[in-house]
Formats: sequence, C-alpha cells, structure tokens
Amino acid sequence: MPDMTKLAMAEVRKYRKKHGVRTTLINAIYDELVTNTHKDDSPSFVVEKRKIMIACGERFVKSIPVRVDGQVLPYWHKD
Repeated sequence: MPDMTKLAMAEVRKYRKKHGVRTTLINAIYDELVTNTHKDDSPSFVVEKRKIMIACGERFVKSIPVRVDGQVLPYWHKD
C-alpha cells in the first residue's frame, strides 16, 4: 500500500496528463510536492494540486482534518 505522498504524486501525474497541464514534479520532500509549472497553468493547478493532496491524505488520516498549504512563487522557498 503506498503512502499518501506517493499516492498524491501519482494522482498529480494523472491530472497533468488528463488536463494537459504543463508542469514537472521537481522534488518530493516528506509531505511536500515541489512542481515547476508554466505561468499560464499555475493559478488553476495550485488549486487542483491542493485538492488532490487533501483527497490522498484523507484516505490515510481519518481522525483529524487534512490541511494543505500551497503557493505560486517564481522560485522554491522553504519556510
């Protein structure tokens, strides 16, 4: 059984292929998926990526709400 991050990676890939989103997975760090997305696709893709990650997290975490933060930046930034 995959973990939620691996499941989210697979679901993001499916979404990208199905909807023609110009994005590439750059890195997966623990529960974070870093993508490089074309500027025209970024605003809508960040919303969809959050939805995908929440749905994948909810398959594993039943007792607490799943939250996902996401933002569009011209560079990778670690808080």
